[in-house]
Amino acid sequence: MKRTKSRRRVAMCAMVGLLTMTAVPPGCASGRDARMARWVEQQDFRIHDNSKVAHMLTGSFSSAEQAEADPQRFLEIHLRSVRIWEGRRSSGAAGRREPIWLYVEQASAAALDRPYRQRVYEIVNGSEDGHVLSRVYTLPEPAAWIGAWGDPERLDALRPEDLTLRFGCTVELEWDDEALAFIGGTRGEACASDLAGASYATSEVRLGWGWMETWDRGYDAEGNQVWGSEAGAYRFVKVVTPASKDDEP
Repeated sequence: MKRTKSRRRVAMCAMVGLLTMTAVPPGCASGRDARMARWVEQQDFRIHDNSKVAHMLTGSFSSAEQAEADPQRFLEIHLRSVRIWEGRRSSGAAGRREPIWLYVEQASAAALDRPYRQRVYEIVNGSEDGHVLSRVYTLPEPAAWIGAWGDPERLDALRPEDLTLRFGCTVELEWDDEALAFIGGTRGEACASDLAGASYATSEVRLGWGWMETWDRGYDAEGNQVWGSEAGAYRFVKVVTPASKDDEP
């Protein structure tokens, strides 16, 4: 889709604001903000496939800025994601290209060596352009893989068949041209959860260049929320992209 130069610049400056969580002055700020704006300008937003989602998800993210601004309602969470198993075949028929596998850890800043969530994501293309699926798996003996984000070759000992698919927990993402982000989540009440008396869980996701927002919540059989943030989504800012230093500011 064609955009005017002014619209493109507005989008760039808005993106800088999302990435830095600050107001951006007219013309965008100098220094790192300006570098980020140039980097956003270089991205090809016409490509909306699983490779783009995987790249946007890969790296180290932190919610430190949100936690500092609102410590009563948000914890400082670190999310680390690394690509694994390049060349592995898809477990389903939805992918039109090879799947991309990611290992993901989430932990509070106070207990980085004790992640509360470890998952493998299988990123595949959906049936329509700009539509991407993230299938969610648990690992056998999760404690054995803690820290594998820093040494992903450890996971070569596992095969996709060793994982357990979380049925109903697939996150469906669709590209939003105005937001310059993938937006989506789980569907319905099919993602089972027994945490804190829950019956099912839901996830809402917004994924942009260098940032993401996630809102995970658990509900009991009557539809009452029993875990997860009640104040809105967690906002993560990417602090490191391990794949390449050349494709980010």
